[in-house]
Amino acid sequence: MDQILRGIASSDHVESVKKSLIQQLVSKLNGNVPEDQNRSIFEIGTEWMIDENSQFLNETGRLLLTTWAKRQKDVFQKYFTESFLLSFLAERENLSVSFVDYLRTSLDLVQHTPQIFSMYTVIRHRAHIWAEKNLNTDFCAAVARLLIEYNHCWPVGENLLQFNLSLIRALSKTELPKTSKEEMTACIQNGAVIGALLNKMWTKNKPLLFPVLTEIFKIISKVGDSPSVALASVVQYFSTDIIDSATNLAASNPSVSEESLAHSLTRMIKWLSWPGAKKVDQWIIGFLKALASNQKHSILISVTIKEVSQVFSRLLFPVVRGSTMVVLSHMLLSFQHSPQAFHEIVVLVPSLVQTLKKEDSVSSQATLQTLAELMHCLMYQHTGFPELYGPVVDCLQDLPKPSEGMIKKWLAQSAWSAQAVNIPLPGFAPKSETGKTGLANLGNTCYMNSVLQALYMLDEFRFMIFSHHGDHNQPVIHHLQQVFAFLSLTQRSAFAPSKFLQVARPPWFAPGTQQDCSEFLKFLLDRLSEEEKSQNNSNDEGSPRRSLVEETFTGKLMVCLCCRRCNNTSCREEVFTDLPLAFPQTGELEGRMVSDQLGELPSDDKQPVEHDEKPVTSTVSSDRSLKGGDITHNVSAAGLAQKTVEDSDAVAPSSSHSSTSVESSMPFSAGSSVSSKCREAGVRADAPHISLTEMLEYFFEPEILEGSNQYHCEHCHSLQDAERTVSISNASEFLVLTLKRFAYNVKTQQRSKILQSVSYPMVLKLPRIHLKGVDDKIEREARNSVPDVNDNKNDDIVSYSCFKSKRTKQEHDSVVVDSSSSDTSLSSNEETFTADIVYALCSVIVHSGTSSESGHYYCYARSSAHLMRREGDKSSSSRSDDQDTWYLFNDSRVSYSAFNSFADVSRRFPKDTPYVLVYKRVSSFRATIIPVENSGDSAQDNLVSGEIRQELADIVDRDNLLYLQERERQVMNTAKRKAWSNFYQPPDDDDDDPSKGPPGSCGGGPGFTTPFNRFVF
Repeated sequence: MDQILRGIASSDHVESVKKSLIQQLVSKLNGNVPEDQNRSIFEIGTEWMIDENSQFLNETGRLLLTTWAKRQKDVFQKYFTESFLLSFLAERENLSVSFVDYLRTSLDLVQHTPQIFSMYTVIRHRAHIWAEKNLNTDFCAAVARLLIEYNHCWPVGENLLQFNLSLIRALSKTELPKTSKEEMTACIQNGAVIGALLNKMWTKNKPLLFPVLTEIFKIISKVGDSPSVALASVVQYFSTDIIDSATNLAASNPSVSEESLAHSLTRMIKWLSWPGAKKVDQWIIGFLKALASNQKHSILISVTIKEVSQVFSRLLFPVVRGSTMVVLSHMLLSFQHSPQAFHEIVVLVPSLVQTLKKEDSVSSQATLQTLAELMHCLMYQHTGFPELYGPVVDCLQDLPKPSEGMIKKWLAQSAWSAQAVNIPLPGFAPKSETGKTGLANLGNTCYMNSVLQALYMLDEFRFMIFSHHGDHNQPVIHHLQQVFAFLSLTQRSAFAPSKFLQVARPPWFAPGTQQDCSEFLKFLLDRLSEEEKSQNNSNDEGSPRRSLVEETFTGKLMVCLCCRRCNNTSCREEVFTDLPLAFPQTGELEGRMVSDQLGELPSDDKQPVEHDEKPVTSTVSSDRSLKGGDITHNVSAAGLAQKTVEDSDAVAPSSSHSSTSVESSMPFSAGSSVSSKCREAGVRADAPHISLTEMLEYFFEPEILEGSNQYHCEHCHSLQDAERTVSISNASEFLVLTLKRFAYNVKTQQRSKILQSVSYPMVLKLPRIHLKGVDDKIEREARNSVPDVNDNKNDDIVSYSCFKSKRTKQEHDSVVVDSSSSDTSLSSNEETFTADIVYALCSVIVHSGTSSESGHYYCYARSSAHLMRREGDKSSSSRSDDQDTWYLFNDSRVSYSAFNSFADVSRRFPKDTPYVLVYKRVSSFRATIIPVENSGDSAQDNLVSGEIRQELADIVDRDNLLYLQERERQVMNTAKRKAWSNFYQPPDDDDDDPSKGPPGSCGGGPGFTTPFNRFVF
């Protein structure tokens, strides 16, 4: 018989034919079969079933034994006994999967016989040893299948615990096949079988849970090679309460190092790649929350930044997409102190959206909607990166956008980072490709960072700061010099200006809260001027010198009051460092433009313009001094909608003007829509765009003082109606224009932001009223010397002049001077004339948000050195593109930009609006500011390095050396951890390490508040 069976098995027939022949042969063995044939069939069947190399022999042996044993039950029971099994095990040190399958088949054949219980005992005492000696997943899965069918074979007592731990270790060592889909499916099934057995054991033996969880945590926290993600097949069987308890216990255990916790979290996140695993997202989110509640922020930051891209990439796989999206959302929404984690994946969003749309399945559609909501939340939270977010907005434009209320709710639910004011950012980020240095956010200090970067890019001002020789009694100037030196020479990607903040922060600015960058800029300039004047006074050198602020930012306005009864005019000069430009109120700009249009008609066609109320030029002076004006009034669009071709070509396109939306381009009235708009956090979002020059016209437009606001005329000795005019008598070298966007609504008692879009030109011309004693040379330069400040890319942007005179020449010549007035007066025989003063745009500070008390500031700027043209310098007008490069400064992030890209930023991001604009006077810049030897093509390079004093350079050099040492120390620590995988190297907790800067973004988003503070850090 044995020869016949072996002959069939070794024949050339196909495997199915061989199996059929053997089955037919054995089936015909009826009645009394000789002992030697039975013995041969049993031995051959056993031999074939335990063969480790041939699946065909395994299957044929099973077929042979089962077919024969069903007909010869007594004979099979005679051979398969406890003594046979013990001797069989004694002969084999290492068991195989085929042996376990043979054992399982044999137990099936001896069911309901007295000897079955002795078999159970043999297996019960040895199963834990089998698993411990062979930590192969296939073998352990075979044992698990055996014990699932025969729970009487379960180990007991301590052996049961050891068996559980062995199965956990086996799963952690599982190697996932990467080539065969069938092998991968078998691997997943093996994990599921082991998990199912463990779940049965834990259900009946609750005390097993704690030691098993301890073993799992020990495996995933161990330094060294990462354990297999197959562990995800068992963690799904723990209840939610156990998950919360286990993660909290691990995170709060003082004996567990931060490195172990970081490894644990990283490896939990990798579980997401195990197909079909459940509750993995609960484990990860539970651990994230536990670490946050225990103030383990450095772990959360480092792991999130390291793993978020991998998590995002798993959205491509439908089988793990659901749990992955849950984890990704929590990781990004909770990472609110910095945009770094979001920026790790934001560039990947368009390609993923395209893939999901192409897939067009139920899963992909659900993921697209959730992804769109998540992206809008994150762009709301981490505002100020329009060029980075533009492609994301484009690819999500056909998907629904969540409301602002829902966004705030989601952010508030996930904000672990709100609890940490000073969260260190790990590692050493590479310096920007621009070569520029960023400024670390010290907790809602984006208002300061934007101002510092804007001032730094004013090369003439920076040169004067470096050239100043002061002492430590001038702390603001001293630390500003250090900030500029670090921005010029440091090797770090971002510098933390913490010492400057301490001395330059206004006393009423609460630390950690968002503030007004315009207010900070004015305070800073005042402090600089005061410190320099105090030094000049102490030196007592005779005639007082002008301070560097007076040389650069200070100008003078001539404010004149003309009595409408006697035409007596009294004037006085007012010093300014910036011009606050209010938005026109209802009807004012419309009335002026209507009258201008009538002035262009033939005299026969002119018709009087009747008004039921006061004349449109009547404006109370105090109204314009309000921050942003009265927002309960909306500017009428009747005049603004009628833009000339010159206006639209001369300035940057605005959001509403450039939009193709019919709704946004239609004018609106100040009727019923006003009350509803006043309830919003931002108002006038749908108002037609207004140009910067129109706002300047409104600023200089004559005002009629009448009624309760009459002027006391010293000539008439009584209150009289008067006309108040403002003009520039001494133009500043740098013109700072602040758009008064923030207003207080008296009706709603709320602060609001005027979201009306404003377009601004690259080149701005202002009229200049010359008084007696002004340098004629500068005037001639203002008339005749207009440098080329636009490159070839901006030839279509045409400069133009502001202001239309409201008074005729005859009225002006009839001015009567009150010689007794103490104010500076204009005499009728003094020469007064107007000339253009040309300014070129240097920087734009943008506010993103809907309130002055929240949001984010960032700055666009370019070098101002090449914009200057001195007399006789013929080469200054020709320059390379590199000299006219625009940069985007957003706290620690610096990137390239272009005027054409950021000029219409409000079109895509309506809450990102220009707030402070800095223009440089190019028609006649004082030659004393930049020395002749620093001029020409190398002017910018000299301004960057040549004028920095050695003592400042030494400070930066010492920090650069420290920075290199820190990097070397980090590399060495990393190498040690890899070499001694079982040794814990404590992290460097040097609080004075400037490389571990504070948070990198204001966070909080527009109008977002938390119970911890008004802003999220």
